[in-house]
Amino acid sequence: MRVALALSGGAAYGAAHIGVLRALEETGFEIAGLAGTSAGSLVGTLYAFGVDTDELEDLAREISWPDLVRLVPPGLGLLSLSRLRSWLTERLGEVELTDAPIPLRIVATDLAAGEAVIFSSGPVDLAVAASCAVPGLFRPIEHEGRVLVDGGIVSNLPVSLARGLEVGPVVASDLLTPGSHPTPDHIFDVMIRSMTLMVSLALSGEREKADLLITPHTHTYNSADLRHSDELISEGYSAAMEVLRKTDVRG
Repeated sequence: MRVALALSGGAAYGAAHIGVLRALEETGFEIAGLAGTSAGSLVGTLYAFGVDTDELEDLAREISWPDLVRLVPPGLGLLSLSRLRSWLTERLGEVELTDAPIPLRIVATDLAAGEAVIFSSGPVDLAVAASCAVPGLFRPIEHEGRVLVDGGIVSNLPVSLARGLEVGPVVASDLLTPGSHPTPDHIFDVMIRSMTLMVSLALSGEREKADLLITPHTHTYNSADLRHSDELISEGYSAAMEVLRKTDVRG
């Protein structure tokens, strides 16, 4: 069955999306459209360009923050996402969103206007970096006169955007599950945890719009720690399979 998939932000929790993708594949679903925010934009982009779940798992195990960010002089952010852009380009080439075999939408936020910016075309590396640019932590992406930051500020779970692709029912993978999280132990943790906490409080409307909602159990992990990809992939897979066994999205 053809479905559109909405993938939320969630920093290091993004690995759980891989488990969700694997479960959907194993149960016969075809991902016919993708909408992603922040970490969801990264996983969704790789999948839309043909990176299969086996390779996604390998990438999640190998990746580290130095692969994605570099320290820059204090200014609009403490870190640059230029390495993330290079990392994507090395794997996919200098591609445009319109080149994706699976229709793809990515959400960023115009910091000055306070509104969503939806990427449906343009360079993939720019769109993903903009969607991931947690304000204050990462330097914003400047594009066409806009100052762009993390899409999670305005749409962390882009269900409505996925529905607009008009390819079938919408399955949503929401990584920001409630519950007590590990205590942050440095500024990087504090900023990412603060961001995810704020956006999680504004998600109820989009959650309710999904035809099928999958919520991997992520709250026992640190959202800035990339070293638990195997566990998070397993959480995503288990949560998806539990929902899929109980629910018929066709109904």
